[in-house]
Amino acid sequence: MNDQITQIYHLMSYEFAQVEGDFSSLRESAIKSVMPAGMRFADFLEQLRSGHQVLLTDVPSIPLLIRDKDEWGNSYWRVNPDAEPQLDGLAYKAYTTRVALVNHGIGSSYSGSVNASVYTEPYVEREPVKLTLEERLVRQRQERLRALDTIPLSSSAWQNAFNQPPAKPTRFAKSALVPRGSCDIGTQRESLSALGDYAAYTIAVGQGISAASENAFLTRVGGAALAELPELAMKIVGRAGMLAAFVPNKLADSTLYSAADIRGKDRVETNIRLGFNTAGRIYGYHVNGAMIPKREVKRVGEQFVVALEPDITIEWVPISGDFGGKPILVNPIPEMEKFDIWIHPQAEQGQEFDNTYITPIADADLQDYILTFPAETGLPPLYVVYKESARNESGVVTGNGEDITGLWLEAAGKELGVPVPSQIADQLRGREFSSFDGFRKAFWKAVSEDTKLISQFSRANQRIIKRGGSPFVIPEETVGGRDRFEIHHVEEIQHGGAVYDVDNMRVNTPKNHIRIHKE
Repeated sequence: MNDQITQIYHLMSYEFAQVEGDFSSLRESAIKSVMPAGMRFADFLEQLRSGHQVLLTDVPSIPLLIRDKDEWGNSYWRVNPDAEPQLDGLAYKAYTTRVALVNHGIGSSYSGSVNASVYTEPYVEREPVKLTLEERLVRQRQERLRALDTIPLSSSAWQNAFNQPPAKPTRFAKSALVPRGSCDIGTQRESLSALGDYAAYTIAVGQGISAASENAFLTRVGGAALAELPELAMKIVGRAGMLAAFVPNKLADSTLYSAADIRGKDRVETNIRLGFNTAGRIYGYHVNGAMIPKREVKRVGEQFVVALEPDITIEWVPISGDFGGKPILVNPIPEMEKFDIWIHPQAEQGQEFDNTYITPIADADLQDYILTFPAETGLPPLYVVYKESARNESGVVTGNGEDITGLWLEAAGKELGVPVPSQIADQLRGREFSSFDGFRKAFWKAVSEDTKLISQFSRANQRIIKRGGSPFVIPEETVGGRDRFEIHHVEEIQHGGAVYDVDNMRVNTPKNHIRIHKE
């Protein structure tokens, strides 16, 4: 085997097929003779990943560059998708630029010409082709890579990257204001948008999905599409009610981990962490190398799944009738687009900024993770943090309710709905529940034990109520798969509304409940 090393700008077109792309399978003993003198094996691998060095071999395990054909049969070179995960963003851009020079006229057989013969057959409209999951993922990855190619790279950044020895990556994310090449803790307030892309997700309701269920869909309410996969809906199983995600910008000083670095770790070090205040507003912290657990997203059939904790799972599932049409927000993160997300230094923790108290990180109890995705998705490693829903916290019932005359639920489809009857409040007051689901079941069982109220329902609904279930509404008040009475909190939980105060509750039809949340 004749191995040798070179640099991208010295790489000749006849050598393209010899570029090794499988860095993870390399063994030091096999390539030690071509490694630069005095360089450690781990540092050499990092130089391969970052594009500082190119390894040529007679028969690559995975060719980094491959020949392909366009729709007109013209041959061209491109980066092998199987090797993409082993490159960082700058290296991918460098290889793409190198082959583009060959593909588009500099010593290449590819002319970019198009068959100009006139097509005379009549146009016939064809049925759209239904893409498989693999085809949709390939398309999304290609779109992400095309977007990456449009990011301008200054000549100074290019020269710095390829003319200087790289610093070993040591963080997932860090302050942009610390000295180049360092991973010092940030000491100034910085906007999260200046450090990378972020997104915020919250529980949503689709057809047939209960707002208070522990098996609910997530919808993005702000930021970039960081965690979305084509034609798949995000679903969260467990007690989480909000989710924030963050991907840092690439830095020319090579101080951030590559995707390949992160895949080999159980915990990932970062200088940036995010959290929520009690109202659901997002803010962040400068930290000094906090270790964050890593979780791997795995493909299971047509789904992707990751368990953050044994009782909290995020799933990406095929969009079906359960999530048809526009989602309905249940617990939106307040005014997401109206304020900046700030990363605060230690000096500002424990103080109020922009009407928001910055809880000291020692008291914040952050639930955050680094997610890695299968290469086929094209998604980079992602930092996520979740906030538990207050609906799943324990509490004691308070409030007095109101005296009811006439048909109790007659006005459930109007204004804010109907109040909790005082006799039901009397039965529940002082009782403690571990979750709102438990309260809801006890609420309807209490209704079943009140002869005046239960007599107002049909026999079928009476059987449901006696089991602790919510009764059905008339067809005109249903929306999609939502067809039962629902409990609405007048002062929303996200704004500090009391979860177990019956005076903060109204019973609504699904149609009216949706109208209230839209206003």
